[in-house]
Amino acid sequence: MKKAKLTTEQHRQLIRHRCRHDLQFFARFFFNDHCSLSFSQLHTDFFEREKDIQRRGVRQVIAAPRGHAKTTFYALIKVIHAIVYQYEPYILIIGYAQPDATRKVADVLEELRHNELLKDVYGPLAPKRGDYTGVARWGTKQLITQ
Repeated sequence: MKKAKLTTEQHRQLIRHRCRHDLQFFARFFFNDHCSLSFSQLHTDFFEREKDIQRRGVRQVIAAPRGHAKTTFYALIKVIHAIVYQYEPYILIIGYAQPDATRKVADVLEELRHNELLKDVYGPLAPKRGDYTGVARWGTKQLITQ
């Protein structure tokens, strides 16, 4: 019996479905440049904690040494996951000072604009610079997606 080949769109749909419920796969698939090493127990805990995308209003403190990807996970990967699946209408990114928070917003925008794999699977996500005709727009302190 001959197996049917998946179309490109069917392949994208399978990826979108799996990534919606598997944040670890989402991180590894779309952000391999940030996730090139094996995940540690700390990272596995991050993924487990965020397994329920409907979980809201939970206050948490994460203590880990510098360089253990806390910001990459919570201020980049998790934020972009929330954007592509539209389960958070508002996302607040806080830094120790305004330039730090501004840089984190810029990092999200950079991925939305230039991550080709992300754009291929989800379509264009970043607002066009200077296009204020629709809802989507961006600046150094805010980013509003479609």
